[in-house]
Amino acid sequence: MESKSVIATALERNQNAYSRKPAVALQRTHTRATSADGFATTCKENNNSIECDMPTIMGGTDRAPTPGVLGRACLTSCIVMGLRIAAECRGVPVSEIAVDLTMEWDNRGIFGMDGASAGPGGIQLQIELTSSAPESELRKVVDEGLKNDPWLVALQKPHKVDIDTQIKRAV
Repeated sequence: MESKSVIATALERNQNAYSRKPAVALQRTHTRATSADGFATTCKENNNSIECDMPTIMGGTDRAPTPGVLGRACLTSCIVMGLRIAAECRGVPVSEIAVDLTMEWDNRGIFGMDGASAGPGGIQLQIELTSSAPESELRKVVDEGLKNDPWLVALQKPHKVDIDTQIKRAV
């Protein structure tokens, strides 16, 4: 009998805990982004910190990825991990997962120029799975993984965003 992977064991443990006590699954996260000068920004959540910046053509220093790069990395890595979760939970062997994301932009949108949106004009995903499993099982993994992917759901469905603006006077 083949033993479960470390991932499958951890996922099963979490599913069991969430089934017994649904309140354990509820989370509230807080991220703070700060910028003291120019575009260079530090984003912190718990013990994690990520830097971002804008390219020199936009007035940044190009010393870190743009928020767009980080957002696209967030989406693609979340999809990869969501597909891995679906595969592990279903017991479907997948040796490699790759997700390519292509987005189309009209950069006039960030300036609020007429006829342009700040959001993407088109989004295309290409998913590649390497596996010995039957294609029908892999398609189920993809369907389940995408259906349950938090960032893809956030992108596809409108969500209410509460905004509280506080103005502090410089000394």
